Amino acid sequence: MTYITRRGRPVTAANDNDSVRALRDQGLTFRQIADRLAIGLASAHRAIAPERPRRQPLAANDNKVVRLVANNGGCSTTSGMVRVSVARIPTMERVAA
Repeated sequence: MTYITRRGRPVTAANDNDSVRALRDQGLTFRQIADRLAIGLASAHRAIAPERPRRQPLAANDNKVVRLVANNGGCSTTSGMVRVSVARIPTMERVAA
């Protein structure tokens, strides 16, 4: 018989949102709530916080192109390369033969 075990860090505060809200309504501090429920202070804050909106992906900008530029005194390795956004110039584009 095969048993499936959950891997990774155990979930500690996933189901405590209602408990955190109830204790907060009673006037307890976040530190007291975290100690009482045996969860982290950040988890207590996260349970009360409104859900943050997800960031929208940036729109493609056809007028810019990203190039790597040396930012380390001219060394030829890529360790000092920095991404730089520059204006797209049509003459720099490779033309298919």
